[in-house]
Amino acid sequence: MRSHSAARGVSAISLNSLAQVAGAGLFVLAAPRALGPDVFGQLAAAYAWMVLFQVPGELGYAEVFA
Repeated sequence: MRSHSAARGVSAISLNSLAQVAGAGLFVLAAPRALGPDVFGQLAAAYAWMVLFQVPGELGYAEVFA
């Protein structure tokens, strides 16, 4: 009974990860063409700044809860 429940949980996580990877792949293929080089460069710079501030802001959150 427990193994069946665990297998369902793992399959749900796998499907979620697959959907995230597929969405990221579609974004990588479509966004640069749709936005153009200037706007896409601004978007990439904004994401880079967000990551630079997010990583130190977590202060080891993932490591503590893993």
